[in-house]
Amino acid sequence: MRQREHLRRRWESKLARDFDYILSKIEGEALVVTHKNPDPDAAGAAVGFAEIARAYGVYARIAFPEGPSKSVKKLLDELDLEVPYETRLTSRPPGCKWVVSVDTANPSQLGEFEVLLRSPETRVVVIDHHAVGGISKHGSFNLIVSDATSTSEIISYAARSLRIPLSPSVASLVYAGILVDTRWLRQTGPFTFEALSYLLDMGANTSKVFSALRASQERDLSERIALLKAASRLQLARVCKDILVVVSHVGSFEASAARALIDLGADIAVVAKDSPEGVRISIRVSPRAESYNITANAIASYIAGKLGGEGGGHSGAAGVLIRTQRLSAELVAQQLARSLPGKIARLCVEARRLGGAKE
Repeated sequence: MRQREHLRRRWESKLARDFDYILSKIEGEALVVTHKNPDPDAAGAAVGFAEIARAYGVYARIAFPEGPSKSVKKLLDELDLEVPYETRLTSRPPGCKWVVSVDTANPSQLGEFEVLLRSPETRVVVIDHHAVGGISKHGSFNLIVSDATSTSEIISYAARSLRIPLSPSVASLVYAGILVDTRWLRQTGPFTFEALSYLLDMGANTSKVFSALRASQERDLSERIALLKAASRLQLARVCKDILVVVSHVGSFEASAARALIDLGADIAVVAKDSPEGVRISIRVSPRAESYNITANAIASYIAGKLGGEGGGHSGAAGVLIRTQRLSAELVAQQLARSLPGKIARLCVEARRLGGAKE
């Protein structure tokens, strides 16, 4: 217990120093950007960071590229939380030289806001819990805490360590971010419950959070059709004795389809979708696969290397963008159905060799 408490205090102290240093450098205004169609973790981290920034006299504009996800819309409505946000890069106000990227591993996930990273005038702050991705190459300051279960957890601890109170509605949104990224507290970290306890002390309304998240799980007709198409097109392989790998392709809702295939019984679900930028791929991994040290992030890195793209994420969920017009989602799915099972099998062998897989 003493060692754990020592680690917690050291982690909290480092977050306080890092946030204090970063926010003291920002003058005037910053643009806080999430990945496209942000989930509750990304939205909670962005809104939470903006509230912390205000305590330092920094005005933080928020950008949700291509608009928030359905679950975030439900949360904002249920919590009566008015969050002005931008969805498109229309203009860049004078004096806004700081971009804060939250919960985003790779530049392509920022959509059209990616162009801001390439400006020599822009200073980029990266706050994330994913394994280091391509976006860190652009960061003037990289605050990546892989021990955290979510970026919202990082924000919660930063607010706690800096003694900056969050409003009840913002605390509720940050709470939702932690809840979703821990898969409803099934995959918690060493300090997750301390973060949740702090948010409850700030007045997080768990009743409204659960109500909004339950409502967001109701699927409309187009999403249900996409999930059924993903199931009808899937290609299945069995590796490592009991690991089921499925690959499919859809026209939309690829992330939702990948999650649904895991719920159906798959251990590794890879779903491709055509997009204006190329082919987008969503990857989800079950706890059983993770027990073999097979992670979504490792699969994303493999796919990106094999097909020439960029990918990233964390152990349970990841994404890849293949910038090409030569390949369709269907062709990518066919290629991966042939090559991915062999890669997974090699990961299993390596895990057994290191003693990390369960027999």
